[in-house]
Amino acid sequence: SGIHEFKYSGTDNDEDILNIENLELMHKGKDAQSFLRVPAISMQKGDYVYIKGLSGSGKSSLVQAICDLWPYGRGHISV
Repeated sequence: SGIHEFKYSGTDNDEDILNIENLELMHKGKDAQSFLRVPAISMQKGDYVYIKGLSGSGKSSLVQAICDLWPYGRGHISV
């Protein structure tokens, strides 16, 4: 088991399609440290997104967290 403190909701703004606040992704384990921190992201319809990083830096984990497929971490995601 591990920390699962994600909060998912709909966006309050018709223009925004994705808002992320205080996101921390972790691996399994109660004492796990975050390996990816995202203070804030806001995307609107029509925005292009390019995620760049080294292998193992958390790119795929970020997308999985947005889709509610990453089980460990905390933060607020509005879709």
